[in-house]
Amino acid sequence: MVDNCFATPINQQPLNFGAHLSIHSATKYIDGQGRGMGGIILGSNEHIAKIQAFARHSGPALSPFNAWNFSKSLETLSLRVEKHNSNALEIAQRLEKNPNAENVKYPFLKSHPHYEIAKKQMNGGGGLVSFEIKGGLKAGKNFWTNFKC
Repeated sequence: MVDNCFATPINQQPLNFGAHLSIHSATKYIDGQGRGMGGIILGSNEHIAKIQAFARHSGPALSPFNAWNFSKSLETLSLRVEKHNSNALEIAQRLEKNPNAENVKYPFLKSHPHYEIAKKQMNGGGGLVSFEIKGGLKAGKNFWTNFKC
């Protein structure tokens, strides 16, 4: 089973690489607006059948309105994800050059330890970037206090 929430089906399709199930939080990237709560489980009929009884009895059902919202949001998912990809890559590349940042992690950076795997399995690196601020906790607090959008 693969939690594909942050890659989305646009960037990665785990079932094509042998995963039995792929799960997504529709609340995050699928909707993109935070307008509803929901999730998606993808897999073969065989694997879905194993969780179907539990799912029916534990209540994970979308309201009709949320289902409509999510289906409408799919119309722009690829455009939104492509923009997340390009923005995150640019930010990661800039952070790598910034003398105050270190340990920058983004799967489509050549410096990432799993860059080659990411390039084989993904269409884009997604919208998440992580990094550390040089100088420890004090520098981190200073960064956060002075952060401006």
